[in-house]
Order: sequence, then C-alpha cells, then structure tokens
Amino acid sequence: DGWMLAPYIRLDNNWSSNYYSASSYNPFTKQTSGDVSDNFLEGKGFSFAIGQLISFKNIYLKIDYEFFSPTMKVSQVILDDAYSQGIIIDPTSVYNLNSLDLTVGYTFGF
Repeated sequence: DGWMLAPYIRLDNNWSSNYYSASSYNPFTKQTSGDVSDNFLEGKGFSFAIGQLISFKNIYLKIDYEFFSPTMKVSQVILDDAYSQGIIIDPTSVYNLNSLDLTVGYTFGF
C-alpha cells in the first residue's frame, strides 16, 4: 500500500530566447571576461503536457510529453544584415520544441 498511479496534465505559459555568449580567461591576470549578445530569436506561447505520475509514499516518478510550438521572432539586426546581403529572412517562424520529460522526486512533509 502507499502506491498511487495517476494521469498527469499540465498547462504552462513559456518563453524562449536564443543568444550568443562567450567568455575568456586570462591566466596572467586571473580574470574572466564575458560577452553576451542581444537575442537572435525570442518568442512565447502556451505548452501542454500529458503524462503519468507514479508514487510510492514520498517518492514519485513522473513522465510526460510536452507540446510546445512557439512563434519565434528574428532580431531586427539579423534581418537588416541579411537584407543588406540580398538574403530575405522570414521575420517570424514556428518552431517545434516538443519534449519528453522524466522527473524523479521526493515530497517533504512539513
């Protein structure tokens, strides 16, 4: 006893962004410096997950498949640079960011 098997459903409002970052280390000064670009892509949307939750006492295992297809917007700097080279880029695109998630957890009783 203490076992539970239940369906699992989740709805989230998510956002995504893509940027470039770089860091360098100077061994003489022992300093690290970093650069981060503006976002190349950014977007948001709702995700929907469906799966199964299995628990025994305070330990649980959750597996679900998350459906997430945000509409991503390309940075205007990228669009302008491509256009100056004769390349036309669609300013928005829908990306398939679906995922299979596995979670193992422990529930603390307070």
